[in-house]
Amino acid sequence: MMPCKYRIHRRALALQILDMAGRGVDLFDCALPTHIARNGSTLTRRGKFNIKNGRWKGDGGPLDPDCGCFVCRRYSRAYLRHLLNVGEILGLMGMPSEVKVSGEGSLEIVGDGSGLIIGKRGQTLDALQFVVNRIMNKARKEPVYITLDTEGYRQRHVNHLKAMALKMGQKARRTGQSVSLEKMNPYDRRIIHLALKDESGLNTRSIGEGVYKKVVIVPRKASR
Repeated sequence: MMPCKYRIHRRALALQILDMAGRGVDLFDCALPTHIARNGSTLTRRGKFNIKNGRWKGDGGPLDPDCGCFVCRRYSRAYLRHLLNVGEILGLMGMPSEVKVSGEGSLEIVGDGSGLIIGKRGQTLDALQFVVNRIMNKARKEPVYITLDTEGYRQRHVNHLKAMALKMGQKARRTGQSVSLEKMNPYDRRIIHLALKDESGLNTRSIGEGVYKKVVIVPRKASR
C-alpha cells in the first residue's frame, strides 16, 4: 500500500489512474472512477473514449484489444454500450436501476422498483426485453438474444408454470376432460409443453391465433 500522500482524489485527471496504477499505487478514492464509469467514459491502454457514443453501436470489437480480462475477452463495445442504454431507458421510466451481466446473454436489473419493472405477469419486463433486443439487433447481421431479469423473477415464473402444468395435468387425468389454460406467449407455452412431455396419459396442444395462444391439456383417451 502506498503512503496516503500518493492517493489520487476526485480532482485528479482520469488518465492519471492508469499511470499511477502502473507505478504501483493501489489506493484510490472511489468517487472519480465511479463518476467516470457512470457517464460512459472508458479508460484503455489506447486512451480514453465514451462508450455511449453512437459510433460503437455496431462495433463487435473488444473494449480494449490489448487487455485479456474477462470483460474484454467476452463482450464487445456494442454490447457494453447497450448495457448503458438499458440503464438510461429505466431512468426515463422513473425507475433508476443498475444493470449487471448475470450470465452469457443475460442481464440482471438491480433496483428498488423491481415490482414496477416486472409489471403485471411480467408484461413490463417482457416489453423492456423486446426493446433491448430490437436495439441490440438493429445493426447486426447475426442476431443475438438478450434475457432481462430482476430479483430472480424469470426462474420463479418458470417454477410457477411447471407447478401449474403438473397440477392441471393431474386434474385432466383425474376428470378425464381437457383442461384449457389462459393465453400465453410462445416462451411460456413451451415451458408447459416440456413440463408435461413425459407425463403418461396426457397430450398438450396450442390453440388460437396470433402470438398469444391457449395451451390445452388433453387426457390421452379423450384425444383419440
